Amino acid sequence: MFKRIEAFFAKEFSEKAGRLFVFSIFLFVPNFQFKMLFLFLLATSMLAWDIQQKRTVNLMILPFSLSQVFLLSWGFMISLITITHFIGAAIPVGLLTTGYFVQSWLNSLIFATSYFSIAMIFVISGLDNLGMPFLVLIGDWILSSIGGFRNFYWYISPVSQGNVLASATFAFVLFALALYMFVKKGATK
Repeated sequence: MFKRIEAFFAKEFSEKAGRLFVFSIFLFVPNFQFKMLFLFLLATSMLAWDIQQKRTVNLMILPFSLSQVFLLSWGFMISLITITHFIGAAIPVGLLTTGYFVQSWLNSLIFATSYFSIAMIFVISGLDNLGMPFLVLIGDWILSSIGGFRNFYWYISPVSQGNVLASATFAFVLFALALYMFVKKGATK
């Protein structure tokens, strides 16, 4: 299985090297609010971008099921976020604590998983991988800023993440829905 994962990761690096390099530079910054835009761009440029650009032939040549392709693409994104986050954490930046870095890492994973899933849901539904998720992101910012802790959506929002457990659960529900849709409908747009 490790050879298959290695083959998938090598394919992703070779096809998306330029974008990954640019996004990775900005993912070194430990501030979650700053890197949110780059996490969004990374999440929407993974498997959803491949489907949008009709580049799924390369994916279907590999000996993977649709669920494995989905999970490996998500795993690749999570690996990239984790590596850049912890390398960035090794660079001393003021008086930031270990707890802050862990919280920022969890926020990044939840946000990226949510928007990876949202992009996949839109692409599988026949829409684009960037425009519609960007509208959702704007709506997410607006809805989560209304009323603060009195607003239920503030707790589950991928942007505000008022409660980490609630927002992680919401991200998991989106992830499960996107995986289900991808397995049922396939990779053709």
